[in-house]
Amino acid sequence: MTAKRMGFTLVELLVVIAIIGLLSSIVVASLNSARAKARDARRIADLKEIQKAIEFYYDSNNQYPQPAQGWGNWSGHCPSYGNRDDYILGLVPTYIPALPRDPRYDDGSQCYLYRSDGNNYMLITHGTMETLAGGDPSASGNPPHIQAIDRPCCNQPTIAVYSSGARDW
Repeated sequence: MTAKRMGFTLVELLVVIAIIGLLSSIVVASLNSARAKARDARRIADLKEIQKAIEFYYDSNNQYPQPAQGWGNWSGHCPSYGNRDDYILGLVPTYIPALPRDPRYDDGSQCYLYRSDGNNYMLITHGTMETLAGGDPSASGNPPHIQAIDRPCCNQPTIAVYSSGARDW
């Protein structure tokens, strides 16, 4: 009589390892997509929060706050636009505890940007939106809440909140 050997063959082990690898790569891809959507949701929430602070500032001062780089200039917390924590002067800490930064980029020219002439303002996520259909916020594949905050001047992964006079900046 021969004894039966218990265990798996090398081929069976390789098949199981391949299946586990395939399943884990699917999970990682899904997580990356969910993370990008979460970062975009945070960007929209950040813009709305800053917009409220800007409007409160306007109610108190009868003008919109000045950008860190001066009236009519774009300012942000990224090297190409001043690289300042206080890219909107006068908001912190009275109207907002701290100015938020982009959850992923905040480098080069990809960051939140602000521009004002005192009478109007625009606040944008400059080239940072990750889940836009076709890279254009107004594309029909995007949800209505994204299409509603498209920056009308530009076809780029940018969304904006602004006063009526700054619509075409």
